[in-house]
Amino acid sequence: MQSEIKDGILIETHRIPQLRETFYAVTPSRRFPNPLVAELVQRIAEKPQAPARQTAGPQKAKEDVRKG
Repeated sequence: MQSEIKDGILIETHRIPQLRETFYAVTPSRRFPNPLVAELVQRIAEKPQAPARQTAGPQKAKEDVRKG
């Protein structure tokens, strides 16, 4: 709304600080999804997942400091 007021499309006649209005932009889903994005998502879904790497957590780091 600020840009419409600035451009003169809307005018502000009174200001009430306690009054708020929320605007939502609603867009329809794409009718023609990007085929490259679909291919990338499919490849990632099919790719075998590597096991998660174990890292030294905060407790391990504290123990190492005490030993040193």
